[in-house]
Amino acid sequence: MNGDALALEGVAVGHGGRAVLAGVGFSLAPGSFAGLIGPNGSGKTTLLRSILGLVKLLEGHVAIGGRGQVGYVPQSIALDRFMPVRARDVIALGLDGHRLGIPLPSRR
Repeated sequence: MNGDALALEGVAVGHGGRAVLAGVGFSLAPGSFAGLIGPNGSGKTTLLRSILGLVKLLEGHVAIGGRGQVGYVPQSIALDRFMPVRARDVIALGLDGHRLGIPLPSRR
């Protein structure tokens, strides 16, 4: 596990007292890419949530960069679902936001 960007050993995760995933193990070297594919309900999201520490492991160990804990800040924006905004309004805000006094991030 040392030197791996991500390593799982004997991971088991469950919901309601029953194992959904069991015996999961793999490692990824720094700079590598991986894809997680499978049919609906096969445990892809559960595996990702367990890596982030959002789901408690029944067994095993997850290490990211050699550490057993990960910092996770969800990237979401609270929106009022009943606010009448059209797609073109959102696009226009992105294109013309600086004119409305809304600072846009620099691309430098």
